[in-house]
Amino acid sequence: MTQNRKMNPSDAISDVVDGSGQKPAEANIRILAIDDDANILNAYNGILQPQAPVTGNLMAMVGKRTERQEVQYDLVTADQGDKGVDRLRESLEQDKPFAMALVDMRMPPGPDGLETAQLLRKFDPRIYLVIVTAYSDKSLGEIQERIPDNVVLVNKPFTKDEILQLAHTLCRAWDRDRELEDLRNSLEE
Repeated sequence: MTQNRKMNPSDAISDVVDGSGQKPAEANIRILAIDDDANILNAYNGILQPQAPVTGNLMAMVGKRTERQEVQYDLVTADQGDKGVDRLRESLEQDKPFAMALVDMRMPPGPDGLETAQLLRKFDPRIYLVIVTAYSDKSLGEIQERIPDNVVLVNKPFTKDEILQLAHTLCRAWDRDRELEDLRNSLEE
Protein backbone atom coordinates (compact mmCIF):
# COMPACT_ATOMS: atom_id res chain seq x y z
CA MET A 1 0.00 0.00 0.00
CA THR A 2 1.46 3.33 -1.01
CA GLN A 3 1.28 6.36 1.20
CA ASN A 4 0.22 9.71 -0.21
CA ARG A 5 2.54 12.48 0.82
CA LYS A 6 3.09 15.99 -0.40
CA MET A 7 6.43 16.24 -2.18
CA ASN A 8 8.31 19.44 -2.78
CA PRO A 9 9.89 20.01 -6.22
CA SER A 10 13.35 18.89 -5.13
CA ASP A 11 11.87 15.53 -4.10
CA ALA A 12 9.97 15.23 -7.37
CA ILE A 13 13.07 15.83 -9.46
CA SER A 14 14.58 12.61 -8.27
CA ASP A 15 11.69 10.15 -8.16
CA VAL A 16 13.02 6.72 -8.92
CA VAL A 17 11.85 4.62 -11.82
CA ASP A 18 9.65 2.38 -9.69
CA GLY A 19 7.64 5.39 -8.47
CA SER A 20 8.40 4.77 -4.79
CA GLY A 21 9.02 8.45 -4.20
CA GLN A 22 12.30 7.67 -2.48
CA LYS A 23 15.17 9.94 -3.40
CA PRO A 24 18.25 8.24 -4.86
CA ALA A 25 21.52 8.85 -3.04
CA GLU A 26 22.44 11.78 -5.27
CA ALA A 27 20.19 13.31 -7.88
CA ASN A 28 22.10 15.07 -10.63
CA ILE A 29 20.83 18.63 -10.94
CA ARG A 30 24.02 19.97 -12.53
CA ILE A 31 23.45 22.13 -15.61
CA LEU A 32 25.97 23.75 -17.94
CA ALA A 33 24.84 26.94 -19.73
CA ILE A 34 26.90 28.29 -22.62
CA ASP A 35 25.99 31.64 -24.18
CA ASP A 36 27.99 34.68 -25.28
CA ASP A 37 25.24 37.02 -24.03
CA ALA A 38 25.68 37.86 -20.32
CA ASN A 39 21.97 38.77 -20.09
CA ILE A 40 20.98 35.25 -21.15
CA LEU A 41 23.38 33.70 -18.62
CA ASN A 42 21.88 35.97 -15.95
CA ALA A 43 18.39 34.87 -17.01
CA TYR A 44 19.39 31.20 -16.64
CA ASN A 45 20.81 32.00 -13.23
CA GLY A 46 17.59 33.70 -12.13
CA ILE A 47 15.46 30.82 -13.40
CA LEU A 48 17.57 27.88 -12.25
CA GLN A 49 18.95 29.34 -9.02
CA PRO A 50 16.09 31.50 -7.73
CA GLN A 51 16.72 33.56 -4.63
CA ALA A 52 14.35 32.71 -1.80
CA PRO A 53 12.14 35.64 -0.85
CA VAL A 54 12.82 37.18 2.56
CA THR A 55 9.53 35.88 3.95
CA GLY A 56 10.47 32.35 2.93
CA ASN A 57 13.80 32.65 4.75
CA LEU A 58 12.08 34.02 7.86
CA MET A 59 9.49 31.24 7.79
CA ALA A 60 12.25 28.63 7.50
CA MET A 61 14.02 30.13 10.53
CA VAL A 62 10.94 29.53 12.70
CA GLY A 63 10.44 26.04 11.34
CA LYS A 64 7.56 26.78 8.98
CA ARG A 65 7.59 25.63 5.37
CA THR A 66 6.52 27.99 2.67
CA GLU A 67 4.04 26.71 0.13
CA ARG A 68 6.45 26.42 -2.80
CA GLN A 69 10.17 25.78 -2.63
CA GLU A 70 11.94 25.96 -5.97
CA VAL A 71 14.75 23.60 -6.89
CA GLN A 72 18.19 25.17 -6.75
CA TYR A 73 19.99 23.68 -9.73
CA ASP A 74 23.77 23.54 -9.72
CA LEU A 75 24.41 25.91 -12.62
CA VAL A 76 27.81 26.43 -14.23
CA THR A 77 28.14 29.01 -17.01
CA ALA A 78 30.55 29.77 -19.85
CA ASP A 79 30.51 32.64 -22.33
CA GLN A 80 32.07 30.72 -25.24
CA GLY A 81 31.85 27.19 -26.61
CA ASP A 82 35.47 26.28 -25.92
CA LYS A 83 35.15 27.45 -22.30
CA GLY A 84 32.00 25.35 -21.95
CA VAL A 85 33.82 22.27 -23.25
CA ASP A 86 36.60 22.98 -20.71
CA ARG A 87 34.00 23.19 -17.90
CA LEU A 88 32.54 19.85 -19.01
CA ARG A 89 35.95 18.17 -19.08
CA GLU A 90 36.76 19.54 -15.61
CA SER A 91 33.43 18.24 -14.28
CA LEU A 92 34.14 14.77 -15.66
CA GLU A 93 37.64 14.77 -14.15
CA GLN A 94 36.04 15.57 -10.77
CA ASP A 95 33.40 12.85 -11.32
CA LYS A 96 30.65 15.51 -11.25
CA PRO A 97 29.02 15.19 -14.69
CA PHE A 98 26.38 17.57 -15.95
CA ALA A 99 22.93 16.16 -16.58
CA MET A 100 22.26 18.70 -19.33
CA ALA A 101 23.70 21.65 -21.21
CA LEU A 102 21.96 24.73 -22.60
CA VAL A 103 23.97 25.81 -25.66
CA ASP A 104 23.49 29.00 -27.68
CA MET A 105 23.72 28.47 -31.44
CA ARG A 106 25.61 31.68 -32.33
CA MET A 107 28.68 32.50 -30.24
CA PRO A 108 31.22 34.46 -32.25
CA PRO A 109 34.20 34.37 -32.53
CA GLY A 110 34.62 30.76 -31.35
CA PRO A 111 32.89 27.53 -32.31
CA ASP A 112 29.15 27.77 -32.91
CA GLY A 113 26.59 26.00 -30.78
CA LEU A 114 26.33 22.96 -33.00
CA GLU A 115 30.10 22.39 -32.97
CA THR A 116 30.13 22.97 -29.22
CA ALA A 117 27.27 20.52 -28.69
CA GLN A 118 29.10 17.89 -30.75
CA LEU A 119 32.23 18.35 -28.62
CA LEU A 120 30.21 18.12 -25.41
CA ARG A 121 28.67 14.87 -26.66
CA LYS A 122 32.10 13.56 -27.72
CA PHE A 123 33.45 13.98 -24.19
CA ASP A 124 30.23 12.93 -22.44
CA PRO A 125 27.84 10.79 -24.49
CA ARG A 126 25.36 10.76 -21.58
CA ILE A 127 24.69 14.52 -21.43
CA TYR A 128 21.33 15.87 -22.60
CA LEU A 129 21.70 18.83 -24.96
CA VAL A 130 19.40 21.82 -25.42
CA ILE A 131 20.33 24.06 -28.33
CA VAL A 132 18.91 27.54 -27.85
CA THR A 133 18.71 29.93 -30.77
CA ALA A 134 17.11 33.13 -31.99
CA TYR A 135 18.15 32.35 -35.55
CA SER A 136 17.53 29.51 -37.95
CA ASP A 137 21.09 29.14 -39.25
CA LYS A 138 20.87 25.38 -38.98
CA SER A 139 17.82 23.35 -39.84
CA LEU A 140 16.37 20.87 -37.40
CA GLY A 141 17.33 18.16 -39.90
CA GLU A 142 20.98 19.26 -39.87
CA ILE A 143 21.03 19.36 -36.08
CA GLN A 144 19.52 15.88 -35.84
CA GLU A 145 21.91 14.57 -38.48
CA ARG A 146 24.94 15.77 -36.53
CA ILE A 147 23.54 14.98 -33.06
CA PRO A 148 20.94 12.25 -33.50
CA ASP A 149 19.93 11.55 -29.88
CA ASN A 150 18.96 13.38 -26.71
CA VAL A 151 18.94 16.88 -28.15
CA VAL A 152 16.20 19.50 -27.95
CA LEU A 153 15.91 22.74 -29.94
CA VAL A 154 14.47 25.81 -28.15
CA ASN A 155 13.83 29.16 -29.79
CA LYS A 156 14.59 32.50 -28.15
CA PRO A 157 12.91 34.22 -26.53
CA PHE A 158 12.24 31.36 -24.15
CA THR A 159 10.07 31.45 -21.06
CA LYS A 160 10.95 30.65 -17.47
CA ASP A 161 8.52 27.72 -17.55
CA GLU A 162 10.17 26.24 -20.67
CA ILE A 163 13.61 26.28 -19.04
CA LEU A 164 12.32 24.92 -15.73
CA GLN A 165 10.40 22.12 -17.47
CA LEU A 166 13.44 21.15 -19.53
CA ALA A 167 15.67 21.19 -16.44
CA HIS A 168 13.22 19.10 -14.44
CA THR A 169 12.56 16.58 -17.21
CA LEU A 170 16.12 16.17 -18.49
CA CYS A 171 17.72 15.96 -15.03
CA ARG A 172 15.20 13.27 -14.06
CA ALA A 173 15.84 11.45 -17.35
CA TRP A 174 19.62 11.56 -16.69
CA ASP A 175 19.06 10.02 -13.24
CA ARG A 176 16.76 7.31 -14.63
CA ASP A 177 19.33 6.50 -17.31
CA ARG A 178 22.01 5.98 -14.63
CA GLU A 179 19.64 3.82 -12.58
CA LEU A 180 18.94 1.67 -15.64
CA GLU A 181 22.68 1.39 -16.34
CA ASP A 182 23.24 0.25 -12.76
CA LEU A 183 20.41 -2.28 -13.01
CA ARG A 184 21.71 -3.59 -16.34
CA ASN A 185 25.21 -3.93 -14.89
CA SER A 186 23.96 -5.77 -11.82
CA LEU A 187 21.97 -8.20 -13.98
CA GLU A 188 25.04 -8.92 -16.10
CA GLU A 189 27.11 -9.85 -13.03
